[in-house]
Amino acid sequence: MNYGLSYRVTNTIAFGLDWLYGRSIGGNVSFEMDRPGMFRNVSARPLLPPPIRSAKQQQEALDLMLGGRGGRATAAAEQFGSNAELG
Repeated sequence: MNYGLSYRVTNTIAFGLDWLYGRSIGGNVSFEMDRPGMFRNVSARPLLPPPIRSAKQQQEALDLMLGGRGGRATAAAEQFGSNAELG
């Protein structure tokens, strides 16, 4: 059976003491470095949504990946510049 104690000294530091498997003592010290609100507005621009591939484009990608392993590679890979071209 395992037992443990933890004591938070400050908002950013905690100590712990453990009795493990009825025969070992363990301990730890934890430091919280990334406080909420510490990093705000890291990215000025919003993330773009991922491109959605049609069923045909998905099959072409799978065929391309499996081409070197004996799968059927029937279509060449296409490169798309924007989501508008995917529809």
